[in-house]
Amino acid sequence: MSNRFAFQGHESVGALVRRGMEGLAWVEVDDVASANVVFTYFASLQALEDAYFGEDGIAQAAPAEALLIDLSPSTPAFSQELASLATVSGLRPVEAPLAVVDLGAADAFADVSRLACFVGGDEADVEAALPLVSAVAGTASRTGAAGSAQLARCALTLQTASQIVAAIEAEALYAATQRSITAVEGLEGSVGAVTPQSASVLERVAAGRFDATYTVEMFLAEIAAALRAAEDVDLVVPQAEAVMNLVQLLAVLGGADKSPAAVSLLYRDEDDGRRAGLDWARAREYYEVDRSDDEEADFEDDFDGDFGEDEGGFAPDRSQNGGRDRGHAHGHDHGCGCGHHYAGEAQHECECGHDSHDSGHQCCGKHHGER
Repeated sequence: MSNRFAFQGHESVGALVRRGMEGLAWVEVDDVASANVVFTYFASLQALEDAYFGEDGIAQAAPAEALLIDLSPSTPAFSQELASLATVSGLRPVEAPLAVVDLGAADAFADVSRLACFVGGDEADVEAALPLVSAVAGTASRTGAAGSAQLARCALTLQTASQIVAAIEAEALYAATQRSITAVEGLEGSVGAVTPQSASVLERVAAGRFDATYTVEMFLAEIAAALRAAEDVDLVVPQAEAVMNLVQLLAVLGGADKSPAAVSLLYRDEDDGRRAGLDWARAREYYEVDRSDDEEADFEDDFDGDFGEDEGGFAPDRSQNGGRDRGHAHGHDHGCGCGHHYAGEAQHECECGHDSHDSGHQCCGKHHGER
């Protein structure tokens, strides 16, 4: 069964994995049970969790000694949990969250030299995974034990996401000032960018080109993972939360499949957004307010535009706890509010020992049930 791999998840990353593995003379199989290496990449924590721990999930279906290489954005807590449960099952988990170096590229996955992975897990498993990860990403950096790679990825996300949005806002200020009746006389050009990633995104903004293989959906997944990681250690990151809200709005309007450069459309006229495929009417369902509260009703009345009914698209987090229940619309019974579930468990308990039925309880993020 040697040299057989399987992939589950986002098709853009799947195509990247196939090219890399076929270059190493590996053969793809559809059945996880027939593979000795399983790659995954999902753009939501719920989908990732379900893929591994749902009924007939990878943790149950993969054969003993299989190498599990997860390229998804996740959290240190989830990676540590996956490592613990997979190891007990005789599997070899390796976290290798993928990072796109050129966020403005039309096809970010066409050139492996523009991709990088942080790689963490058991030392022997990481050693076995490195040649395979290097076939997918030009740079593969060891980070240490389980959870370390996701921590490095989350930290990188906090920096790059803010840089990208800051560059777009700076450009928007220049553009708005140049259009203004009080424009500075002789003002030309643009502010430019302070990082290569920001420069690449601003090039896409200037060209008005918003189609890309690295999408807002992926960008949003990375930010969501970083926010969840911060929440797991009771850290408030208001700048990242502001970026999340902005990017989430873009996804709601129909921009989930566009380049992160499309965030710039939020600073332009509505007609510009409409020409790029955005629909502000989609915001109505996702940003409903309770009209029984006069103050909130006044806030809604301050919005410009005639909001229509939602026509689908990316569904953002609308929970009242800032995302702690993200992904809980799948119908599973959760006991501790940690955001994880397991098929077939009679009771799912939080290791922190707090009462999970207490409305104020926040799960420690560690798991849960007997090993």
